[in-house]
Parts: sequence; C-alpha cells; structure tokens
Amino acid sequence: MSHSNRWLAPLCLLAVVLWSIFMPIPATAEGTEETLTLETEDGWQIGATLHLPAAMGKAPAVILIHQGGSERGEWAPYIPPLVARGYVVLAYDVRGHGASGEVDDLRALFDDPQQAPKDLDTVIAYLRDHPAVDELRIAVVGSSIGANLAVAANHHYGALGVAIAGKTSAARHLADLQEGEALNLKGMFYIAAAGDQDGERARWAREMYDLTAEPRRLWIVEGSAAHGVGVFEDSRATFERLLRWLKERL
Repeated sequence: MSHSNRWLAPLCLLAVVLWSIFMPIPATAEGTEETLTLETEDGWQIGATLHLPAAMGKAPAVILIHQGGSERGEWAPYIPPLVARGYVVLAYDVRGHGASGEVDDLRALFDDPQQAPKDLDTVIAYLRDHPAVDELRIAVVGSSIGANLAVAANHHYGALGVAIAGKTSAARHLADLQEGEALNLKGMFYIAAAGDQDGERARWAREMYDLTAEPRRLWIVEGSAAHGVGVFEDSRATFERLLRWLKERL
C-alpha cells in the first residue's frame, strides 16, 4: 500500500467526525431543522422547532402558534411550503401544551396576559437576534389561542399577522387591554370557517377586521365548520391565500 493510500482512510474518517461535530443540524433539500428549548422571563421552558431555508442570508420569519389543546405538530403539513418559499419558520408549543410543560388551569391560560404572551415575547426576541432572520420582517400566524396571540403581537409589536378562528374578547385580554382601551391593529389577515362555533368565529373575525387599519384582509370559508388549521383541509385555497398574504406583505 502506498503512503497516500495508507493515510486516505484515516483522513476520511477524521473528515466525517469533524462534519458531525460542526454540522449537528440535519440538512435537507428544503433547508435545516433544529429543536429548541427557549426560556421565558418568568422561567418557563418553551419547546420549539426552527426551520431554516436552504438559501443563505437574512430572511423573513414566520412564527406558527397552535390552537388550545394541541401542539406545534399541527403545523407540520404547512411548514415545507413556507420554508420552500424562503421563510425562516419557528413553530412552538404554548406553555401547558406539548413539550412546554403543564399549567394548573388551562382555560385561564387562554385569557391571561401574564402567561402565553410571555412565550411569544421570548420567541420574537429569539428570532430578532438570530443571524438568519431579518428582524424587521417577522409575521405571526396563529390558530384559535394562537390567533389571539397573533392579534396581541400586532397590537404590541406591529408584527404582520394571520389570525385563524380568533376571538375578540380573548385577543383583548391577551393584549392586556383595560376597559375602554382600543386594539391598535394594522396588517392583519383574519380567517374563519363560516360554521365554526355556530358562526361565532366568523362573527369575531369580521369584528376584528373592522377594528383593523389597512392593509387588512378577511376570508370566511363557506361550507366549512372546521376549527383552526382544520379549515385548510376543507379548503386548500385558503392556505394559498395565506401564502399570498405573506408574499405581498412580509
């Protein structure tokens, strides 16, 4: 065996070991994925998954928030199309759900401005500091409680939002508004199924749309009673509308 061949195998092994150390995130044609645990200011551990597009440089980011009683996995079918369009995507579990621990009173969580909004504050701060994210181009897309958090983020941060099956009173509570204080909203897209909660979700979507300054958009899915992301199963065109909103505004 020649000297060059004798050292070839060890060098190849060393290259593989170094690659495994410095490239811990599995790479795919669509980009990379990383599981995170983020700590809130009140000490809560939030489970999240970060998806980075294949393209290099700073990109706009989309935060995905699930509905109450669910977890971030509900967004799994809708993440690849977002990443393929060049968005950094971060889906996380609201406290009391999935990998983010348990809370004493889940129903109280849906209205308490001192709980779930702190999770979102932490996620937004993390993305603003991330080298792959354009900190001025962050959108929040949420379902049910996630929708109400998207409204709160728009009110406090001016973040572009998509609210699917939101509720006006809960959004006000999570935004920590006092009696008589108005939501300050601009750049929101409201989506609801016409039959969800006997039409209440559509009514609340219209109500919040009327409170929002341009740019704004409203889409009521007729013939569906699905709640949250379930509306995309009934109407693929609705998800396409969401993608167009992000493309136009983010």
